[in-house]
Amino acid sequence: MADDPQILIDRFLALAGAETETETSRAVRLVKKYFGTLDESRTGYLGARFETFAGGGLQEPNVLTLEDLLSVELLSVSIPVHAKLAILGELSADISACLEELPSDLAFENLSGEQFHALLGDDNSPASRLWKLLRGQSRVGQTKTSKLMARKRPALVPIYDSVVREQAGLAHQSRDHWIVWREAFSGNREFTTAIANVRAESGQSQLSLLRTLDIVLWMDATTKK
Repeated sequence: MADDPQILIDRFLALAGAETETETSRAVRLVKKYFGTLDESRTGYLGARFETFAGGGLQEPNVLTLEDLLSVELLSVSIPVHAKLAILGELSADISACLEELPSDLAFENLSGEQFHALLGDDNSPASRLWKLLRGQSRVGQTKTSKLMARKRPALVPIYDSVVREQAGLAHQSRDHWIVWREAFSGNREFTTAIANVRAESGQSQLSLLRTLDIVLWMDATTKK
């Protein structure tokens, strides 16, 4: 696979296009299903509470809390006990130092090129340093790390897992996937507009564009209807 942002763009735009003049797009239906709003007798998916569990990750924006560690279980992963102890203990000061350098009110789609490199792209950026800290723990891989970071900075850090990797045509390693997301978001206004429209039409205004994209790609790959 090649890290080509056009694969991601084309995939989402195909899902976001209305199938008929009177029907909503598959993307909108998938987000509604995720939150259980297509059929009020259903409760949706547990991941629908990821952003809001225990008040959300921005309750304590610069501290990775026990509630944050527990929240990733709503997305079908679990942080090992030894890693939880390290994150809450000896690593906590270094983690908080990284988070303090990552604005909690800045969205990925609004980053300038300079901001992207300073905050995420460079090896010494706070996001890269935080990634390395978390990945340094045994059995805390790419997926768990991205979900923890997305909990703390939902509008700034994309979620990465095997499903999204396949949908977006990403290489196996996640090291450069932020760059692919950056090229897609900064290079195609139709793409970002389509994500915003899906978010609005599905009635989930609390979601970031990154999380809306993640839900659509994941649901498309794991849902037949």
